This record gives sequence, structure tokens and C-alpha cells, in this order.
Amino acid sequence: MPSHRERAQTLFNQRRDRAKWFGAHAKLFQDPTWGILLEFFLCGEDGRAPSTTSVAYGTAVPTTTLRALHKLKVSGLVESWTDAKDTRVRRVRLSQEATRMMRRYLDHV
Repeated sequence: MPSHRERAQTLFNQRRDRAKWFGAHAKLFQDPTWGILLEFFLCGEDGRAPSTTSVAYGTAVPTTTLRALHKLKVSGLVESWTDAKDTRVRRVRLSQEATRMMRRYLDHV
């Protein structure tokens, strides 16, 4: 049985691969919030806390990422803080509750 990380990576790759099949029309299927949750889950599994900028580019939806991040933060699904070494950088991660939700979801896909 694949691990939670392997399942999340597969879902993330499938989401990014839609462009191969639908070209410019793939934009119609973009769900930045889901992509962000998957990215944060994968980063958490790897022990990383990405910056908001790297998440924007990693999820391939940079123009809407900040809006989606704000919604996720207000909902309590993500946490953010200022990087201790570089105060210009905001770090982000899934909340503990969101991590539990992702694991439960990944158990069923």
C-alpha cells in the first residue's frame, strides 16, 4: 500500500499533468487551494517549511496563490510565520488539524 506521501505526490503530479492533455484549457480545472494543501502536505512530510513565493511557483498558480493562502489561513488549515533568518520571508505549513484531515483523505484514495 502506498504511503500518504506517495499518494499525495501522485495526486499533485496528476494535477500538474493536466496541462499535457488539455493545454491552455487546463486553467479551467485549477483549484489553487487543493494544490496548496497538497504542496504543504508534501513539504511537511519532507520536513520543509516553504516560503509563500515558492508555494506560488510550486503549485503553478502564482496569481491566485496569495488569495487562496489567506482563505486557508483564516479557515485555520495553514499557519504562517516570519522566517527567523530573513524577515522578508513568510514561511507556511499545514495546521495539525489539516494534516490529520489530509491523512484521513489519503487513506481513502
